Amino acid sequence: MPDWEKRFRAPRIGLPDWAEDAPDRSLFVSNATGTFELYAWDRATGSQRQVTDRPNGTTDGTLSPDGRWIWWFSDTDGDEFGVWMRQPFEGGADEPATPGLAASYPGGLAIGRDGTTVVGCSTDEEGSTVHVVRPGEPPVEIYRHRESAGVGDLSHDGSLIALEHTEHGDAMHSAIRVVRPDGSTVAELDDTNGGTEELGLSVMGFAPVDGDARLLVGHQRRGRWEPMLWDPL
Repeated sequence: MPDWEKRFRAPRIGLPDWAEDAPDRSLFVSNATGTFELYAWDRATGSQRQVTDRPNGTTDGTLSPDGRWIWWFSDTDGDEFGVWMRQPFEGGADEPATPGLAASYPGGLAIGRDGTTVVGCSTDEEGSTVHVVRPGEPPVEIYRHRESAGVGDLSHDGSLIALEHTEHGDAMHSAIRVVRPDGSTVAELDDTNGGTEELGLSVMGFAPVDGDARLLVGHQRRGRWEPMLWDPL
């Protein structure tokens, strides 16, 4: 095989993400087997292992904050319609991560430190929904709308949830709503002026400190994407 062809056939490896409270536990994507799959990397021991193995590959995955679980989205033949699964970081059998939630298109995921998870779903029939899933309890729906919406982030202490939504009807420019786990609204940020201005917002993440409600937000107020801090409280 000529060198130029080797270059294009060389396996690709993505940058790793690590568990927020266990930074030695990382997750990365590689196509070393011919399809992109998820790989676990324990940087304390140097060990690596392939986590997923599916005909059409797997690229959507994350680690729980404590590093105990690897979450990955299981769709059918790459159609992006499926359910979240999880697997112990050390290896083992896959199991449904959100029992009680039917298959859907993914609409964002946020995993709390106490095991509580916020899951966004989307289907042609139901529109967009957001569910809070606590360990050992059935999912609780806290949001529903026909327009597109999804989970942005969960605050460090689990008291606030940031959602991106397009209830104003402009699917290209989202507004942001911060709610509590029971679905009650805390604050709203909408640069579209009810859908009349083409100015979008994007959730970039809550402050990584308990009791700090500040949210890093991407905005377009000066004709380009820039960051700003917003305190919804």
